Amino acid sequence: MRIGIASSGLGHVARGIEAWAKSLAERLHEEGEDVLLFCGGGAARCPHVRLRYLKRGSLAVRVITAAAPRIAWRRHLTAGYPLEQSSFARALGRRLRRGDGRDAVDVLHTQDFVAAGILARTVDFPVIFGNVSDEPPASLGAFTYLQHVSPPDYEAARAEPALARARHYLAPSFVDIRRFAPAAAGQRKRWRAEQGIPERAWVIGAAAALQRPHKRLDRLVDEVGSLLARAGGGERPHLLLAGAATADTPALERRARERLGANMTILKNVAFDAMPAVYGCMDVLVHPAAEEVFGLCLVEAMACGVPVVAHASPRLRFVVGDGGWLTDVTREGFLTTLWPGIRAEQAALSARARAHAETHFSWKALYPRYRKMYHDVVSEAGAQKNAAREVQRG
Repeated sequence: MRIGIASSGLGHVARGIEAWAKSLAERLHEEGEDVLLFCGGGAARCPHVRLRYLKRGSLAVRVITAAAPRIAWRRHLTAGYPLEQSSFARALGRRLRRGDGRDAVDVLHTQDFVAAGILARTVDFPVIFGNVSDEPPASLGAFTYLQHVSPPDYEAARAEPALARARHYLAPSFVDIRRFAPAAAGQRKRWRAEQGIPERAWVIGAAAALQRPHKRLDRLVDEVGSLLARAGGGERPHLLLAGAATADTPALERRARERLGANMTILKNVAFDAMPAVYGCMDVLVHPAAEEVFGLCLVEAMACGVPVVAHASPRLRFVVGDGGWLTDVTREGFLTTLWPGIRAEQAALSARARAHAETHFSWKALYPRYRKMYHDVVSEAGAQKNAAREVQRG
């Protein structure tokens, strides 16, 4: 059985879906699985194939969408990520259908929604779509095989009439606990010094795209501002934001400077491999988004021994477990209310956070789920092909 893992952004984007695809393919390869990673570039510690296709933000993308907007829309060639996925899927389909079969796979797994939809219609092997983008049930009806990353989504999808014929698998995202691990005291001191963070500061961190509407980082700025206004001498709250820069980032920066002055640090476009050092600077990670499909940053932080604060939604309750605090992050003053408990319980929760991540979200814990999913899908697809051949013969 050969497993294909695909990501259109891998090679020029370093965040969630891309990091997931690379990590998954590499860990499957370490386990001795026959795996092939399809991407746009970069290095990987597993067999991989680099494809040529139109990438988001390129001049070609802008020309196509400007010259023929109606045609572009009908063919999924809208600017940015959807166009990239469409071009990637067509390039991958051609590669997989070529005559020598060197890149043939028995199952393909991707979290790129547009690419998954195109490939599911155009290839003759099963495609698993990992729904981490919160696609509505009506959009998932075209898929036979669906991966869900939390029990609430898994149960909701199984109960959805439009998805009654689909095969559903619960396989949460995993974290590399070898890479994401608690920092030694010397490391923590050095990392803080490198970022200009005072050694005695009490660092409240967030790891998310540097924007306001969904991630609600502006609200976190205000919450830390309120804590600062109440702080006396000694350890003072210091906000550390790390994530991909967006068009909204300059406005967020201005607001942070106005409210927090020198008591904040913003790190833009941090490389995935550098994130353990970022978490190592934090005392607590606060995720102010009111909802997430999964929230991998929470698991990464907990693996580093950093307890977390997140919204008390069913999905995030599953992710956080006993590794942090759950609250209503939409309520003004949520962090001020929690602050005494955070200060008192942080040390004890640090060890529990690491244990929770290791027990529930490590590769060791989740590899059996992924392996069974691939074997079940390939076996079922093979049985269906054999039955179809028998019908044709009869």
